Amino acid sequence: MKKILRIFLRMIAILIGIILITWVIAAQFIFQFRTPDRAARKQFSDNDIKIDFSTYTIEGRNIHYAKTGNDTLPTLFFIHGSPGAWDVFEGYLANKQLLEKFRMISVDRPGFGYSDFGRSENLATQSTMISPLFHQLDNGKSRYLVGHSSGGPLIIKERVRAIGGQLAIESRPGRGSRLEVQVPQERHG
Repeated sequence: MKKILRIFLRMIAILIGIILITWVIAAQFIFQFRTPDRAARKQFSDNDIKIDFSTYTIEGRNIHYAKTGNDTLPTLFFIHGSPGAWDVFEGYLANKQLLEKFRMISVDRPGFGYSDFGRSENLATQSTMISPLFHQLDNGKSRYLVGHSSGGPLIIKERVRAIGGQLAIESRPGRGSRLEVQVPQERHG
């Protein structure tokens, strides 16, 4: 009886091991939270919307983004949270009413989507890496930044730095967070 129990337990252990190995392998594909560019291009095309994908390189890192709309219109920049990718904002990029008024760009944050997936950085570094994209894609029209989850603080950090300010964030478990923004005073002669 003990021998049968030992064989049974060994088979259960092997079965659990196989399930865990299968899960680890499958998770690499399931939890990437990104839509392949080819599939997204087809989906947008089926709805008569042109979408472009590009990647720029900064400090040896690739930053991937999707763009819809007319380049002569004001720009909506979307920055996703964690986890996520540009396609979190897919519904907005395909919205016909928004497309009449805005060019829309959704960025994969470093380490997410197709921006060197798996090589994430802290928010300050991500902000530094994404900031040049705002300037590179500047079309001289108004631009609006939209952040979701971790994308919000990233945008605030980038904008404060762009005007020469400083940002300090303090967070205490059970007590909340404190955000301090210091911006330079404008001097009048």
